[in-house]
Amino acid sequence: MANSKLQQALAILSKGRIGVPVLLLCVLAMVMLPLSPLMLDILFTFNIVLAVVVLLVAVNMQRPLDFAVFPDAAADHHADATYPERRLYPRGVAAWS
Repeated sequence: MANSKLQQALAILSKGRIGVPVLLLCVLAMVMLPLSPLMLDILFTFNIVLAVVVLLVAVNMQRPLDFAVFPDAAADHHADATYPERRLYPRGVAAWS
């Protein structure tokens, strides 16, 4: 009985309609609610491990510029999503010129 309820909940989360809002609510709950010292230790450890993984990936890349392009690509995607009219014009060409 409990297994079928868990499977139903996972099926709803896997459809992608409710997964992101649940994740955002969990992040907000972690910020607002006091966490136990054990949970803080686990989260700090995960943060440090993730930072070390990113550092090792950056150090061991064949072409370091492949890693350096990520922040620019993320900022460009954000600008395209925020200002859709920007996509109509090539780079460096203003809309009014």
